[in-house]
Amino acid sequence: MNSIREKAAAFILIACAANLFVSFGAHADVAVEKDSRIPTPAELTRLPAYCPHTQIISKRYGHQQSASNQDAVTKPFVKMYGKDFWHLHHYCFGLTAALRAEYQSSPADRQAELLKSINQYDYVITRVGPGSLILPELHMQKGLSLIKLKRGEEAVLQLKRAIQLNPDFAQSYIELSNYYADSGKKTLALQTLEEGLGVSPEAPNLKERYAKLGGTKTFAKPETPQQAATQPDQAGQAPRADEQIGSPTNPYCRFCP
Repeated sequence: MNSIREKAAAFILIACAANLFVSFGAHADVAVEKDSRIPTPAELTRLPAYCPHTQIISKRYGHQQSASNQDAVTKPFVKMYGKDFWHLHHYCFGLTAALRAEYQSSPADRQAELLKSINQYDYVITRVGPGSLILPELHMQKGLSLIKLKRGEEAVLQLKRAIQLNPDFAQSYIELSNYYADSGKKTLALQTLEEGLGVSPEAPNLKERYAKLGGTKTFAKPETPQQAATQPDQAGQAPRADEQIGSPTNPYCRFCP
């Protein structure tokens, strides 16, 4: 009798545990389903191509990706960003919040969405590696949200940080220049673009923005150290290595004034 009762009790316990497991799984899916941070299909079209393949977002749309389970579309993004990729759903959440701020009619709601975006950017900034490919973009986007919150000084620091991390990131120069121009600081706006063009003179977006602001300087691609070493000096063509210094064909004198 005791054995029957014990088996029955054990069966009930197992059944309850199974129900609890199923219930927990269901609640987990509901939590993802109701996560308001996740972009809608329409919003996804305005986000980076990798956003649908990040952790929580991919689960919401039925093709969950993880470090141990990646499809053929996701793998190139993981290769590009490394382990930092598994934090990028928060970056996508931040971009989504910034998008939503655009169509809020209430200033308070707009501010709330922008603050959400900054919180998400900060989450990623504090978790990716110091040399992460995504860091300059994170700082730039944070700067843009700060501009919209009228926190200009903080925004400038973020945009300059983006430039410092990647001097070739043309969009950071443009956004900083736009802020200066909108603030009535045209000289600083032009100087910012000139700094960018000094690094990337062929960047079409920098050239276009510079021309629209009335910039007139021209910029050439910087010489590499190897190119500089092969250029003739002011006295004429550089001597060949096999020519003796002081000969008729090599009048250079390393000690002469």
